[in-house]
Amino acid sequence: MNKKLLAGVLLVLVIVGGLWAMRTTSGEEWQQARAEITAVERMDDGTYAYSLTYTPVWPDGRTAEPISQHAFGAAKAPVLGQQIEMRYLAQEPVIYEILGEMKWEAQ
Repeated sequence: MNKKLLAGVLLVLVIVGGLWAMRTTSGEEWQQARAEITAVERMDDGTYAYSLTYTPVWPDGRTAEPISQHAFGAAKAPVLGQQIEMRYLAQEPVIYEILGEMKWEAQ
């Protein structure tokens, strides 16, 4: 196989792999919910870690156990106890997006 053909095949594989990695979940069903900032902690490096907790509802209407997601490296501390609009994938509720704006503590 000549080098130009091999390079072309590799380029196509890289492009296809990149497109596959960036695929969206447009066919998935999203559920909206309200999440709460349930914990905030200042880390040794001066950044903040916080927990965002929400309770998913399964597509059949059953309430799931609450899920806490943890974020690290925030430059400011979020306001503890605030409610935030968010959404999660109905079939994979650990996959979520924050829809509302978070409030941050004044520094």
